[in-house]
Amino acid sequence: LSSLALGNRREIYDLLFHSAWASLREVIADEQGFEAAAAMVLHTWNQKLEPHAHVHALVPGGGPSLRGERRWLTSRRPRVRQCDGRYLVDADSLRQRFRETFLQGLRRLHANGELKLEDEWAAFRDDSAFVAWLKPLETIPWVAYIEPPPTEQSRPEHVVKYLARYLTGG
Repeated sequence: LSSLALGNRREIYDLLFHSAWASLREVIADEQGFEAAAAMVLHTWNQKLEPHAHVHALVPGGGPSLRGERRWLTSRRPRVRQCDGRYLVDADSLRQRFRETFLQGLRRLHANGELKLEDEWAAFRDDSAFVAWLKPLETIPWVAYIEPPPTEQSRPEHVVKYLARYLTGG
């Protein structure tokens, strides 16, 4: 995907943002019952300066109720084993939703002829070749890492400062 993204930055980065946001919003609504919000940042490289597009999202631990009540809901611990009580949603559900949403969007981009498929990607202009290439991506685990606040006593401004240092390398 990194190589495809380099030749289709706008399309893949837009899809990455839209898929991440849609997945977060849907899983938070399903599991927590409140309207999600997020500040999202695109990183295009990994720590070794290799191409690796990914999104970081700063997500509040609460939001307005989606149940017609006029009240603010605070996130509750998801009912999953690997949760320590400070996580927002089940990471496995988020991973699966993100993978499905992203791959569906990638299929749509291909079907609409919106991907630049040049050089080593030229063979993937063919629908069957593209579908075959996507097939393994449908079953491998994708990453959606959810990190809680640094400490139980962390206030929102502490989390923002922590994340800002991480994102800017400061």
